[in-house]
Amino acid sequence: VFQHGVVFFRKQDDLNNDLQKQLAQRLGELSGKPESSKLHIHPVNNAGRRLGSSDNEISVVSSEQAKEICKNKFLNFADRTQTAKGGWHSDITFEKIPSDYALLRLTELPKTGGDTLWASGYELYDRLSPPYQKFFEGLTATCAQPGFNLAAKENGFNLY
Repeated sequence: VFQHGVVFFRKQDDLNNDLQKQLAQRLGELSGKPESSKLHIHPVNNAGRRLGSSDNEISVVSSEQAKEICKNKFLNFADRTQTAKGGWHSDITFEKIPSDYALLRLTELPKTGGDTLWASGYELYDRLSPPYQKFFEGLTATCAQPGFNLAAKENGFNLY
């Protein structure tokens, strides 16, 4: 994972939630994550949602659920026309301890679309010119996701 940035395991028909969680936890431990850091519980996509897993540590990503929960245009990607730039993000950067790894397992696929692309921020940085690299090195960022608060308020639930 460290060398390539992304790894795909094909034909994992026997992979279940517990095995996936064990893999994520072990990868984090091997990479030196803080001892206080456990598996992430998504503020919105957790067991409290209708289409959620029975396990808070498994986030169910569903366009149907997004249509139900994200009625405001800020969050509802399900009803938008997709563009090449629209869905790019880094997972959970607003958390006190951001994610070190993301594991995605597809259990129900659409007939068309549903593509997920992975990109390396390290590779992107390496391809920048030295002046741009120097410019970005002097910047800081504050990350937030106010749309989750709005979704919780509109749907009458508390964020995890």
